[in-house]
Amino acid sequence: MASEPVEVRETDEELVRQSASGDRTSFRRLVERYQGAIFGLLVRMVGRHERAEELAQEVFIRVWQSARRFKSGGLAGPWIRSIALNLARNERRDRWRRESGLKELEHVAGSPPADSPEDVLRRERASVAAREALQELGEGFREALILRDLEGLDYPGIAALLGISRGTARTRVYRARERFAAGFTRRVEGEER
Repeated sequence: MASEPVEVRETDEELVRQSASGDRTSFRRLVERYQGAIFGLLVRMVGRHERAEELAQEVFIRVWQSARRFKSGGLAGPWIRSIALNLARNERRDRWRRESGLKELEHVAGSPPADSPEDVLRRERASVAAREALQELGEGFREALILRDLEGLDYPGIAALLGISRGTARTRVYRARERFAAGFTRRVEGEER
């Protein structure tokens, strides 16, 4: 009776170490594992799909270039996300400077078909209200909320990524949710008048 070959899946950390030694196949696997999550994080942080695609490419260029500096015993996922988060912070800061602090709205993408034009308009307004309420949050609150509720990170992961305590991570998420809900409600109720 012949046994089927067992596929051994390298850990993310092994892929980073192999990439550091120039193994392009390992690097490609690492990119394939993380590209969707990193792109999603960047879209939520910078609000524009095209720019998020460019930043995602930059994230993986930096991963390739700095793989030799990856700390043994570290976790690759939080390390890659921290690179993405830093690039998103820089992008937001630079964009704010370029646009003199004006908030930019992104195009509503991926809306499901509606039964009526009113449904389309209602969904679009809710989407805009949600984006505006999210962008209105301070950077620390916005990052904590996105990492917890949209990226699904646990509080220890948020704390490690943002360099804060677990208690502070919980508090930021709680306050961000309150502020987001208030901002969203204010915008939606303002539209109904």
